[in-house]
Amino acid sequence: MARCLGGLLAIRIQGLFSRVTERNLALGKARSPYSQFSHIPLSRPDEEVECVTRSTSMVSESFVRLTAGASLEVDVGMGCEVVGLVLNMAQTNGALLIEGMNTVTKRLDNLYFDPDRSLWLVVWGLLTPVYSATGKFRITGLDRGDLNSFEDNDHRRDSKDNSAGYPTVVELQGLVIKYSKTEGDLLLVNGVDLNLGNKMEFSMIAPSLEW
Repeated sequence: MARCLGGLLAIRIQGLFSRVTERNLALGKARSPYSQFSHIPLSRPDEEVECVTRSTSMVSESFVRLTAGASLEVDVGMGCEVVGLVLNMAQTNGALLIEGMNTVTKRLDNLYFDPDRSLWLVVWGLLTPVYSATGKFRITGLDRGDLNSFEDNDHRRDSKDNSAGYPTVVELQGLVIKYSKTEGDLLLVNGVDLNLGNKMEFSMIAPSLEW
């Protein structure tokens, strides 16, 4: 879908900028703080933590399997926050404890749990980011326990019925990291007037839509 939208945008971008008038056009540069984000895949840390590869017809990914009590250390090398988790939710039934300078326990039992399915790749955001001044984090798998005290997710509803009788395990592919703010040059563009409510403009994106 992203590639299709990118192709459509490339076709229509000339029409978009043709709406810029010389009278209104203004280009500028400004220094402003911003945060960089990155996806950090997890490799097998040691022989005590199991790693598994899951595949579909389109993608193949490696996951660290954390059972109850199993943990790993992650070092990304600089001050940052863990703001998200990349998981195989088809094989995830439990919770994760993420520890840095603060701690968050994320509840990950979910409606997508299906041990007969190889892969359901999902990115979950953390409501409370976990910060580390050194870039080191400890991640531990937890059983269901007192899940009411954990940070919830919005696809959980009746997941306890789906996963009853299955062992605790979390299949973690990687972390979404937000780095400390830094200053950089930003390009400022003024003068583009794009009416998103216009039928002609919208039909460029969805030409098959019936009105």
